[in-house]
Amino acid sequence: MLSRRRTWFFLTAFMAGFFLLALGGLLLYRTTRTDRILSGIHAGPIPVGNQTKSDAVLRIRSEAERFLAGQTIVQFETASGTREFVIRALPENATGLISIDPEKEAEILMAYGKTGSLWSRLSASLIARLFRPSIPFRTIEIDTPFIETMLREHLSQYETGAEDATVRFESLEPLRYSIETDHAGVEYRSDEAVAVLKNNWSRLSHEPIKINRVEIQPAIRTPDVQMITPLLETIVSDRKVSFVAFDPISGVTTTWDAGSGMIAGWLKPGQAKNAAVRWTVDSPAFHSFLNTNII
Repeated sequence: MLSRRRTWFFLTAFMAGFFLLALGGLLLYRTTRTDRILSGIHAGPIPVGNQTKSDAVLRIRSEAERFLAGQTIVQFETASGTREFVIRALPENATGLISIDPEKEAEILMAYGKTGSLWSRLSASLIARLFRPSIPFRTIEIDTPFIETMLREHLSQYETGAEDATVRFESLEPLRYSIETDHAGVEYRSDEAVAVLKNNWSRLSHEPIKINRVEIQPAIRTPDVQMITPLLETIVSDRKVSFVAFDPISGVTTTWDAGSGMIAGWLKPGQAKNAAVRWTVDSPAFHSFLNTNII
């Protein structure tokens, strides 16, 4: 019984050793072949494993031409619903927005996993067979400025700027005023869309792209202004502002009074550092008063 177990043990060990040697020999043979790409390798989405350089060149060129004939759908949300447009990799009456060098790509693929130590070459061959890695294109070039221009042309008509809330004085005696409501602006993250498009195109993929829509909040919102409007009575309670100017040459001191009508033209909401609203006196009417009476 013991002898039979030993026989099976040695036979199993021999078969395992033989299998490993055979596998190692096969992998070594594959890695030392300079006329073919390692089995399992993909160029982007294109399977090119075990192909010669000329075959890989033809395959990459064919897939690139197929890609250039396609188009990418771009979607974005507007107030009236979802809209979309297409970007062609080869627009009419224009050069291609993407280019690739099949010859250089094939050279890169031919050299993959065939340099370094024996162990590193064997590992690369085994990994390629088991996991079928996708090697990104190294020579691909995309006309980013042209794509950015195309996106801006389609999106700019749907973008709006934010408008801050303001206060319009109707009278100060009695105090009457109205608040012009603010509204948010809209812009589209075309920079993110360009990055996604470039990533997809670098893999020769025409996956649809959705552009994110973001709101631009006003710097001064209606609630901010409403919080301080009760203070207007205090701000203009005196109904008059006095200015005193001293001329050091003549020694004369002069006083001017600004009535409620002038004050109404000077006050407007501004934004403080803490994002709260404060009243500022900064208007053409106030400057005109100073220029006329003091300077």
